[in-house]
Amino acid sequence: MGLDPSKFNVNDRKFRAVMAQVITLLVVVGFAAYLVHNTLVNLEAKHIQTGFSYLSDASGISIGESLIPYESSYSWGYVVLVGSLNTLQVAITSIILCTIFGVILGLGRLSTNFFVARSSTAIVEGLRNLPLALQLIVWYAVLGNALPDWSAAWQPIHGLLLSKGGISFPSPVASTALVGLWIGLATAILVSIVWWRIAKGIHRQTSRELPVFWPSLAALILLPLIGKAFGGWQMDWSFPTVTEGSLEGGFGLSSELLALTIGLSIYTATYVAEVVRAGIQSVSFGQTEAARALGLSKGKIVRLVVLPQAMRVIIPPTLNQYLNVTKNSSLAYLVGYPDLVSLVYTGINQTGQAIEGIAVMMAIFLTISLVVSLLLNWLNARSQLVSR
Repeated sequence: MGLDPSKFNVNDRKFRAVMAQVITLLVVVGFAAYLVHNTLVNLEAKHIQTGFSYLSDASGISIGESLIPYESSYSWGYVVLVGSLNTLQVAITSIILCTIFGVILGLGRLSTNFFVARSSTAIVEGLRNLPLALQLIVWYAVLGNALPDWSAAWQPIHGLLLSKGGISFPSPVASTALVGLWIGLATAILVSIVWWRIAKGIHRQTSRELPVFWPSLAALILLPLIGKAFGGWQMDWSFPTVTEGSLEGGFGLSSELLALTIGLSIYTATYVAEVVRAGIQSVSFGQTEAARALGLSKGKIVRLVVLPQAMRVIIPPTLNQYLNVTKNSSLAYLVGYPDLVSLVYTGINQTGQAIEGIAVMMAIFLTISLVVSLLLNWLNARSQLVSR
């Protein structure tokens, strides 16, 4: 079969549109290739090494905080992994906390109590109009000056130590009882989800409501205890103690991590609060009136009428705030926390591999943001109202 000449006619609108896109793509690719070639030539002229082979070289630096074991003899690639995990730790914790604080502040702004409503408004309007960098510095200064040195750490209750170094509290020692406890907790969460789906399906088919909260709460309490009993029941704890030269035992959160997490969480919570308030107010008051006329309690009105309609307004802008939390964690260098950005910049200063370091950092942040975006877009799609 021969080609149809009519498909390659310059007077055809579709043909011109395709050719315009092809030409634009060639221009962009050509310009990018020129930039890459010119950069490599200039770097070679200055005798600057290029490539990512430096990631396998020993770093020789120390890192104050790491979620995984680390030594200075480990490679720069391992340093990037440590920084990525630290960034994820801050991002995930801040997302959880900003959601909790944001919902509380958003509901507080809608409260009929004068003091609660005005206090929530003052917090939201005050903190969201201050630069995040300034708030992080203030939180770090407060934690560093309001708390005593580790040698004179406060101990409000047994096992809880507060100092300029952060917060230390007891941690469980690895044992069969601890493993049984975690297995029981995971089983309880799985049972709760299955029971919730069963109750939802029965309600959809028969309009009969089965209790979900109390059975789930019972499972979350009883199953971990049963798992702990099967593991031997006895579980030892490591308590933090002040010794000559340092704090030993227990589990600690540094003042840098606390300042960064608190600052990010509260700053983002002010925006989440406005999203929650706008989402709830977007539901027509007639919906609430109709539900009240049907005899629904206040709790059911909120859970079955207001929230399902408000969530489709709340989730999309909240997604943007979650992504902002992940990206704003790059300000960790202001408080001295070893996140991805600070560790990569340390590597750039040590190795001179600026372009490669920035490329690695951009790729990791892009990957994290895309994964968070995909997960929350899936949640957003499931929360949308389905028209019949």
